[in-house]
Amino acid sequence: MLAELIDAFKTDTEIRLQRIRAALEIADVARLRSEAHTITGSARQIGAEALAEVCQQVELANALTPLARFSGLVLRMQELFGEVACAMSSYRSFRG
Repeated sequence: MLAELIDAFKTDTEIRLQRIRAALEIADVARLRSEAHTITGSARQIGAEALAEVCQQVELANALTPLARFSGLVLRMQELFGEVACAMSSYRSFRG
């Protein structure tokens, strides 16, 4: 069951990060916030608090937030997701 949770989180978050990058390219702030909101909840469920906090910053931003700020937050989200995904994969391999 844990393996399924890990796989679901990784797959869903990868898709949402792709959507976030696409939304960033066209300055779709509403889409950025919506996708970040979903990742926030998922990240909190698995204990990835640093990722959840960055996602929440995106959620709380508004249309007046400079795109450069969004770009930095999205980059940080990707970095943190990479760390979480790596840790999850290591845990899964260790647990068999």
